[in-house]
Amino acid sequence: MGRRRRRVSVSPPHVSNWSFSSRTAAALQPRKRTDDMDELVVANDIPVGPFLLKAPVGRGAMGEVWSAVHQTQNVRVAVKILHASHGMEPSVRAAFHNEVRSVARLHHPGIVMVLDYGSLTREAEEASGGRLLRDSLYLAMDYASGGTLPRPRSPLSWPRLRALILELLDALAHAHARGVVHRDLKPGNILIATPADGRAGLRLTDFGIARALGLVDQNAGVVSGTPYYMAPEQILNQTRDQGPWTDLYSMGCLAYQFATGRRMFPGTKGTDLLRSQVYDSPKPVRSPHLPEGFQSWLGRMLAKRPSDRFQLAADAAWSLASLGDPREPDLRPTLPPWEQFLADENDEPSSSSHAIAVPGRLVASLNDPNPALDLLSELGGGDTIRVDLEQVVHLSSENVVPVEAATISQIFVSPWDLAKVALASPPSSITDLQPPFSESWRRLEGERPSLRLVGAGLGLFGLRTIPLVDRERERDVIWQSLHRVSDSRRAEFILLQGGAGYGKSRLVEWLCRRASELGAAVSLRATHSPITGPSDGLGPMIAAHLDCIGLSRKECLQRVTAFVREHPLARRNDADIPALVETMGGFEEQEDDDKLPRVFFTNPEERYGVIARFIERTTHSRALILFLDDVHCGADSLAFVKFLMELQDIQSQPVLILATARDDLLGKRPDESALLHELATMPNVYQMPIGPLQPADHTALVGELLGLEGELVGEVAARTAGNPLFAIQLVGDWVSKGLLTVKEGGFALKANARQQLPDSIHGLWKNRLDELLASSNAVGFTVALEIAAALGKDFHPKEWEICCQLAGVSIDWSIVEKLLATHLLERGVMGLSFAHGMLWESVERSAGDARRLRRHHRICAEMLEKSYLNGSLQIAERRGEHLMRAGELGFAIAPLLEGAKARANLGEYRTAYTLFDRREEAMKALGVSASDERWADGWLARAHVLSTHNRLDEAQVLVDRVLEVARHHNWRRSEAVALRELGLLRFTHGATAEALEAYQDALRRFDGLDAAQDEADCYLNMGRAYYFRSQHVEAEAALRRAMFIQQEIGDSVGRAKAMRMLGNIFGHQGDTALSAHTIEQALEVFQAWGHRFLVAACLNDLGEVHRLYGNPADAEGYYRRSADAYVALDNPSVSTPRINLSLLLIAKGDFYEAQRVLEMERERQEKHGTSLDLPWIYAGLSPCAAGLQDWARLDKVLNRVDALLVQTGVVDPDIPSCLERAATLAFERRQPELARRAGNTALTQLRALNDAEGVRRVTAFLGG
Repeated sequence: MGRRRRRVSVSPPHVSNWSFSSRTAAALQPRKRTDDMDELVVANDIPVGPFLLKAPVGRGAMGEVWSAVHQTQNVRVAVKILHASHGMEPSVRAAFHNEVRSVARLHHPGIVMVLDYGSLTREAEEASGGRLLRDSLYLAMDYASGGTLPRPRSPLSWPRLRALILELLDALAHAHARGVVHRDLKPGNILIATPADGRAGLRLTDFGIARALGLVDQNAGVVSGTPYYMAPEQILNQTRDQGPWTDLYSMGCLAYQFATGRRMFPGTKGTDLLRSQVYDSPKPVRSPHLPEGFQSWLGRMLAKRPSDRFQLAADAAWSLASLGDPREPDLRPTLPPWEQFLADENDEPSSSSHAIAVPGRLVASLNDPNPALDLLSELGGGDTIRVDLEQVVHLSSENVVPVEAATISQIFVSPWDLAKVALASPPSSITDLQPPFSESWRRLEGERPSLRLVGAGLGLFGLRTIPLVDRERERDVIWQSLHRVSDSRRAEFILLQGGAGYGKSRLVEWLCRRASELGAAVSLRATHSPITGPSDGLGPMIAAHLDCIGLSRKECLQRVTAFVREHPLARRNDADIPALVETMGGFEEQEDDDKLPRVFFTNPEERYGVIARFIERTTHSRALILFLDDVHCGADSLAFVKFLMELQDIQSQPVLILATARDDLLGKRPDESALLHELATMPNVYQMPIGPLQPADHTALVGELLGLEGELVGEVAARTAGNPLFAIQLVGDWVSKGLLTVKEGGFALKANARQQLPDSIHGLWKNRLDELLASSNAVGFTVALEIAAALGKDFHPKEWEICCQLAGVSIDWSIVEKLLATHLLERGVMGLSFAHGMLWESVERSAGDARRLRRHHRICAEMLEKSYLNGSLQIAERRGEHLMRAGELGFAIAPLLEGAKARANLGEYRTAYTLFDRREEAMKALGVSASDERWADGWLARAHVLSTHNRLDEAQVLVDRVLEVARHHNWRRSEAVALRELGLLRFTHGATAEALEAYQDALRRFDGLDAAQDEADCYLNMGRAYYFRSQHVEAEAALRRAMFIQQEIGDSVGRAKAMRMLGNIFGHQGDTALSAHTIEQALEVFQAWGHRFLVAACLNDLGEVHRLYGNPADAEGYYRRSADAYVALDNPSVSTPRINLSLLLIAKGDFYEAQRVLEMERERQEKHGTSLDLPWIYAGLSPCAAGLQDWARLDKVLNRVDALLVQTGVVDPDIPSCLERAATLAFERRQPELARRAGNTALTQLRALNDAEGVRRVTAFLGG
């Protein structure tokens, strides 16, 4: 069988070429009949919602565009109607709904406004004489009587060109702010509205192929666009690299065309045109009538790599507006933006659109069932095309500079006001890529009014963005905070705390949009739920930002590699790549994944350090808003915030952290409450209470919702008592039930629809869902929706489907579409989510009332057990939580313990302790007998975590308890494990002899039990204890026994730990070659398994071996690599290789480099407030100062050494070695007093070390 040939559409045919205008209507006045077009004027007006259809003005393969008027206000509109033959197809209807969802949330004068949408009624079918069929989908939009933007025949003047670009950038910015990328910018998709339309100006249209970021299938294989305006990443089908910058490339193509009067690459067609867009640069634009720097600006817009372009429309607008005036003024008259383009077509100004001749090509396209067909032969004659995917594959296989991954983020921009500021400012260069921070978030001219038509918009309710009212004080406060963060490049944290439904999240969402509209910040968002799901936390936030959702580990590694290399941080470029991938988690294991680099985090700080550096890369060019939603369920995220805030004194970052939390839930979350209390004591941390809206503001919000009549506005405002969420959902309930009718003052409740208003939002949501599901005859879907709620507020469709299969119910995806359309469900990062936490709680409550919730949680646990055999570390934890909620407490005990251990292995101690507590709660609730050994299992696991967490006294209490109980009940295995933990505790306290005794007792009790791993751990710990006692023979024997067992059970990492220790023993025994070989073998294993801390330790060990081996050059290299590895971990152990390196440099007389290394470490330790290694650091600085003959500095260093040695009591051979070298150098350079001071301090150390030879030598040096 041959390869299947795939052909993909650049634009779905049912939404392309929908542009409409009065030019079209004028051209059709003769009403001539064609084979493809019915009579263009119908005998009767056709009612469609609040509109009357007058006449069709355009027709395509999938539908028609009609001229219409509003029945009450007589405002002209345009209405798209899908042919019923196509509109019944699920894929077509889904695409149509997607277009509506994309455009309905856009509210900008530069974007065509969607006024209403829905399905035609029987009345419309009858009024049309059967031409239009019932249930055909329609979409009503405002009318643009100026038609489409014509292609220029000559260059535009600079004022006209600048006005055109800035106006379009303003519109694009608004769309990008809401996650919508157009992807098909061209003159035919830009309409001209005249004063006759009420809102003059340019309007972007045809968002039918627009992609809402993160809401569509990334792997659909659709190559979209028009060749003359397509970005390279579109042509190469690199969907994950597309974003706002893709539209900016198309905007650059338009700017080139209007600046020169010709398209880029004129005369080039077909595949050659696509190749030129990928590889070639257009001819430079040179004109004395253009300002200096315009070509550079255009080059930035047209950069082949997405990361080399402007990332925000605000950046492009600011840079353009800052260019200044041309060298030679253009004396052509400047007209208003809406009129100047009409004038260009007629070569003279005109204020009347009726005098405009209709381009013949446009008329021809209206009579063509598929207007694109006559243009396909040109492959880029100006219209959207279909491209064979094999051509794309062929193109992308050529020798091109690869279009690497750009930083994908949900970026919101609106540059209009900043452009006005720039126009009034002195000219600047193209290097000024970002606008300055605006002092105020308010627009210079206020918000622009919207078109409000009485009775229109019912179909759009729930899709449109509800305006944010009031909260002026809160908005001022957080804007000022963002300004401080941006200026100082120092993080601040604000907790927005209040009741449910008061708009905490909406306030933060507003800031994210507004800040990015002005180019002030980018944003990241992390969500959290009571049951940790696949979309919760910091990992999924990073995955979404880098567009890695749904990728394999290998694919994710490729994208992260591109991101890290495009955002370098000094010498730390590649070390973070696998670590950053690891933070995302949730990968389904692939066949070759074992060959990919892994990372094992030894503690949460190591993982937080990786995330902090990711943020540092992200904030390289501008501030960041870190939005942490529902942190009352986000202990790990709050712990990261604490880490980041503590980091500010060492490495500050311009991050404004905004977190939301519910008052009623914080009291039930002790870990989160404790972390917030700790944060409250830190600088730059603030709390912002969010309460109900003030009555006047709440009434204004209700009035904005849909256009309700005054009496009804007051009634809704009174009932919902300042809770904006309640008000929005109440009106949405009326819309979905069809209870509203049109009156002169707006929508009102129907006469027979008066009903008692619900007392709570929970009751309202229950009623809404009940009626929606009942009307759909979907009793089974009720159960499916409850299962979704059992999975969590955010849930993955794949997991939902499996759960429903296990429950014996099916998912009706048409009902899912209804829930999306009514804004009860939303598309989220990982799939679907309930629109609000309170809605999710309402569904859960309903399931509980129906006594189905426990069964749903049992099914969720079963799904996790069957679907994730090699799943992420959170699976056991999730299973345990679902089993707890299912009432299956006995079955929850094991997975909760497994989950706690998994969290502890990551160093996430808080979460581990919480899971230990949940497990004990379950055992107590079950009444588990005190003689049940499972109690000891939990205590020992907790003791091990406490010991690792350096809470030694608490660990000792638990170990003593287990030893007592285990001996009473003859629990041999528990007693043995307790003895092993006792040995660890004794070793930590420095009691190595007692530790060895405990290990030996443990091994005797393990004898005869199936406990190979425990035995291996015991022998490994014994080897370490013997090594510290310098009993190298005994240490080697214990380590070899551990390695034998570890080989048998396949514990590669444990065996490598033993090998590393064995290698160090060989070094002390003088066999440096065997020592190096053994440590290198261990190093390979640690690298393969991603144990970066152990990798760094091995590199330092190898440095020591090579130093002893007399190979200082290799030793220096290993020390430097070790130090770099520790730095990448933000681990304080970096001091070890740095100090070792400095000693090596001092020995070979490189005092300048030794001093640089030691000063770097001194500064780090003193910033951290640690002093453990300062005696060695200052001792090392003494020969450096002497060698560089800096005697004042040597005096200060010796004072500090003396003070530190008294303070710490440290005694170590390296300290007198350095001081003796300093004394010798000072004496040789005739500084006897300094030489004597250094020698005396060295002598004190040598006497404490019982080094008789050293004492004799230094005493002789001091003269007796």
